[in-house]
Amino acid sequence: MVTHKCLVRIGFAAVLCLVLGGVGWFKDWDRHARPATERSGAASPARVVKVFFAAGLVCEGREQDIPISAWQVTCRSQHLVMTDASPPSAELPVELLGANPLRLTVRVPGWSGALITLPPAAEDGCFYIPDAITLPREMACLDLTMPVVGTDYDMAEVIWLRALDEEPLALPLGRSSFVPLDFHDTKRLAPLPTGIYRCTLKSQDGARIREFDLSPELALHARKDPSAPMVVTLPPSLSRTYVGFAGSAAESGQAGGSTGFFCGINLKLRKNTGELLLAFRPLLREQSVRYSDLKPRPDTVWPISNLFLQDPVSLSFDCPLSHGDYRVVFRAADGQFTAQPELVLPEDGLQKKELFGRMRALIQVQARNAAANPDLFDARYARLPVQQLPNYENLLSFDHFARHLGRLSRIPAKPIELGSQITVRQAGQSSWDVHVDSIYGEPTRH
Repeated sequence: MVTHKCLVRIGFAAVLCLVLGGVGWFKDWDRHARPATERSGAASPARVVKVFFAAGLVCEGREQDIPISAWQVTCRSQHLVMTDASPPSAELPVELLGANPLRLTVRVPGWSGALITLPPAAEDGCFYIPDAITLPREMACLDLTMPVVGTDYDMAEVIWLRALDEEPLALPLGRSSFVPLDFHDTKRLAPLPTGIYRCTLKSQDGARIREFDLSPELALHARKDPSAPMVVTLPPSLSRTYVGFAGSAAESGQAGGSTGFFCGINLKLRKNTGELLLAFRPLLREQSVRYSDLKPRPDTVWPISNLFLQDPVSLSFDCPLSHGDYRVVFRAADGQFTAQPELVLPEDGLQKKELFGRMRALIQVQARNAAANPDLFDARYARLPVQQLPNYENLLSFDHFARHLGRLSRIPAKPIELGSQITVRQAGQSSWDVHVDSIYGEPTRH
């Protein structure tokens, strides 16, 4: 039998359980009844208005539409989300709206950006831009600089290869440049679309002057300052006069006296000709010699032929040095110029006889040229008959000539360093220091 006191205790416990349970229930009801944003404490999503490009977005030179993801639209340095629809639109945060008219910047890498002032908002709160937005292609400037001594090439071809890495959608617009190299100082090309180009040098005589890729991959970027374009310096011409020191010998009958052997080369690449000469000068304690100072004997100046320009620093030609056929390789590297002769011997007796006849005819031509222009030759030999010239001894007969070729074949040919001027100073009783002046100074920088 449950006493009254017990009922009171049970009733109190039940009420306590109901209250405690009710608290949990009320908490659960409150959690489901409140909005999710209020429950989590998350901020409300930003409000935006649409900016519609009613007439579309176009990039110059693109037949196909640019993907909407490539368009970059900013307002007050904030990037706007683009929507791919018809027409395309941008989402403009309401917080950017103000009393002043808003301006949007629209660009695609590889095209110049456009600055747009938004018109007044329509009744629905959105903005509608009525005119088509057409972005012009980004352009770059390129200057070609001509060395003071000119160049051996006739034209430069600048061809677009591909887009810059940061401008993957940009196209060339079909604009390449074909530039005649007949100017002085600097020539600015017509603006070119940004991209990777190849600059190739060419000649009208492609058989003797091989085309050369001066800049196989030339990156042209748009520059904010048009007065600071990309500059490409053309290679200097090798068609000039050079002088070198080929050695010395003690003078017979004169104690302490020596004779210097000076080599001169005059290259005329465009005319496929020139001359190589050897002049003999008494050596003083110090002397500086240029090509114009050389006075050769009539039988020590030989015509140059069959010139071939491999590249801007490598040239070869044929020349009958010492009345034997030679192939001469001319190189320019790191400011130094050298000529390396190589004897070309006849392959058989028939070729040897042909060479003998040709060299006898050549020495006669040399003697006639000296008689007609004596001021250009050593005065001691300029008016001598051909039979009295020292080298004629090697051409008296075919046997003499054969022995002469044998001697030439046993003499190792050494490269001769060349320059615009040679300075020879006595270092000892029979030794000489030779200084070769550089052929040209540093290119003018623009």
